[in-house]
Amino acid sequence: MKKLIFVLFLLQAGNSFSQELIYKYSDIQIIKADTFYPGLYLTYEEFIKNSPSKTDIYFKNNTDFDWGAALFSKHWEDLYYYDSTDTKIKLKDKIWGYSNDQKVFVYHKKRYCPIKILGRYTVFIWRVDQSYWNNQSVSFSSNEKEFVLDILTGEIYPLTKKTFKKHLLKNYPEILERFKNESMVHTMFYMYIKEVNSKFEY
Repeated sequence: MKKLIFVLFLLQAGNSFSQELIYKYSDIQIIKADTFYPGLYLTYEEFIKNSPSKTDIYFKNNTDFDWGAALFSKHWEDLYYYDSTDTKIKLKDKIWGYSNDQKVFVYHKKRYCPIKILGRYTVFIWRVDQSYWNNQSVSFSSNEKEFVLDILTGEIYPLTKKTFKKHLLKNYPEILERFKNESMVHTMFYMYIKEVNSKFEY
């Protein structure tokens, strides 16, 4: 019985630890940055430090890396980079995201998603483009979803009314009360996120 209680304690401790703050807000360099250094973030640590480790990226045919085309590319296995000895090496690492010096993209659910709001609670857009035949021509449609990245824990969750109240507003009862009275909830998400983000100093 004691062993069972001890195991349950460890499980509970593990679950609570996953939601604890891992970083201090003052350590998040990407938020303070005036510019985003271009390149690939192989880890979350590289992202928050605004320090991509792979910056000299090429496609297999040695052409310059096209960040725009890469957003929709499924052929990341054809990427190469040059190391400090100018040796061409195939990129085999898992990619967390990338920056093209103007925008930052998060890799999530097999898509590279542009960041819309950067702060304690960072919002990015996940999009899938689809094409279909409508008897006369090809039509296109997009399926978009918004996600929130808690930049101090690394947790990602969908931006919904439920998660918004649970994660972003739980420590701000006065803001939560105002939010509950909103009639057009979804259109007000960004305004409230920016308000909460403004409470964090660096």
